Amino acid sequence: MKIRYSDELESYKGFFDHDWIQQLTILTDGSQLERPVFELGASWKGNSNARRLPWLMMVSLKESVEGFANYYEPTPMRVISTLVERISNRLERKGITLISSDRQALISEFKEIEDHLSQKLRQNPLTVNSQGLWLQFVNQPEFVLSLWMSEVNAYSSIYFACENFLISVVKTLGNLTSLRPRQLESRLTNLIGSRLAQICWTDESVEKARLIRHAVVHNGRKITSDLERYRNQLFLEDDEIVIMPVHTNQLYDDLKDRVTQFCQAVIHGS
Repeated sequence: MKIRYSDELESYKGFFDHDWIQQLTILTDGSQLERPVFELGASWKGNSNARRLPWLMMVSLKESVEGFANYYEPTPMRVISTLVERISNRLERKGITLISSDRQALISEFKEIEDHLSQKLRQNPLTVNSQGLWLQFVNQPEFVLSLWMSEVNAYSSIYFACENFLISVVKTLGNLTSLRPRQLESRLTNLIGSRLAQICWTDESVEKARLIRHAVVHNGRKITSDLERYRNQLFLEDDEIVIMPVHTNQLYDDLKDRVTQFCQAVIHGS
């Protein structure tokens, strides 16, 4: 078993499409699809936010360090005044007294130094490379372990939320108290027609995602006999399915397009 993760920080940005959910919400507002669409959107957005957290941590660290370094005055005047007072007191203990003009000259010199440092900082602000931060963090075993499993969970959750959405809608529209996934194809065919039922449920990419999710949940991420026909399309290591951010992003894009077609067919008729 090998922990897999992406070296590229940008791979872990959120995948949720806010414009898409807004348009779908408008389409289904006031219909029987309104609640299922809301629940699907909330689930997918939560998955996206969870997967996005490592990326957000790097960006926040970068902004915090740059903000502190570039906007915090290096030597505030109250510190300068205290410094001059301490120097003056220590000199007096040694029998040396600073007259008022000496004090002012010392303060002026410190202020000039402060102004010079501030000007240099404005001319050459500190910048932090977030990708560089990322490469430091991925050297930590505990950190990459969380990356690995959060990606597996995100992929599985995206598929499961979509399946649950379809079942929920079909049950609601058909006044059904229960519906098993194996019964869904015929119900979808009756509801939206065979062509769209195939796109939403039995299409190769959807079936592959379903079988990957089953392998993750029930077979320890090992390839199953049902998945053998897709072997050449999988990222495998010693027959263990590897899920990377690109796979999660692609699944989300595939499924949201199918959800849109499904909703349009239900609202406007297939």
